[in-house]
Amino acid sequence: MRKRPPGFRPTHSKPQAGFTLLELILVLGIFGSVAAVILPNVGLTIGSRMSMALRELSGTLRATYDNSVLTGRINRVVLNLKSGEYWIEAAPPGFSGRPSTQSIDKSASEQRMDDLRARLAEDLDRAASETRKAGGGNSERTYAVRSILVANRTSLKELKWAEVEDAILTRRRLPSGLLFWSVATEGMTRPVTHSELREGDTAFIYFFPWGEAIRAQIQLASQAPEGGGLDDKAPKNTLSLDALSGQSSILDGLQEADFVRER
Repeated sequence: MRKRPPGFRPTHSKPQAGFTLLELILVLGIFGSVAAVILPNVGLTIGSRMSMALRELSGTLRATYDNSVLTGRINRVVLNLKSGEYWIEAAPPGFSGRPSTQSIDKSASEQRMDDLRARLAEDLDRAASETRKAGGGNSERTYAVRSILVANRTSLKELKWAEVEDAILTRRRLPSGLLFWSVATEGMTRPVTHSELREGDTAFIYFFPWGEAIRAQIQLASQAPEGGGLDDKAPKNTLSLDALSGQSSILDGLQEADFVRER
């Protein structure tokens, strides 16, 4: 047996702690999630982001046109000028009317008419829910009011739109640094603009199941680094929607809509 030298003390090596496979998978998953959010806009020039925005928006408009025809329901694209989001909504099944053109500035008489229409709809709802006794009150039989106004009272109410979302018709947002500068649709007295948002911050483009859309022009611009205004040196484009085909054409610069007539 070998003798140990004087002052020798045995050392016990401890196993070094390492990462388990589960921990490595979790770390890689976190890195992947962060990269999915950050990388799409890293390295993209403002021109590339503008091209991507125009491509996605024109694709959404065409897909909404097709969806309206296939489902037989009125669809609309909603554009939020404040946040840069846009999505698709559908009218209730069976609705066959034509939505009124978006009003930017309502006069006092138009506002009073809206209030009267809302009160009339409430009165007709109460009339439809009330029952009356037949035979002057001597009979146990009852009946409900079924006048023409009561039966058609839904036409006085505001439409209840439902958001449509699937693999193609999904809610989107403009790439960072871009904004909806203005949206104009046929029948409006003037466009909805980002610089002076008036009656709400959304604009609507309607699509009908018989293969027609409301003619529209959407101006896309780049946001100034400071102040939130328009960057004059960055790319600016206008997307023009054809009412009959649902196809969009891209125009250079901020083109004014010739179908908007101010009163």
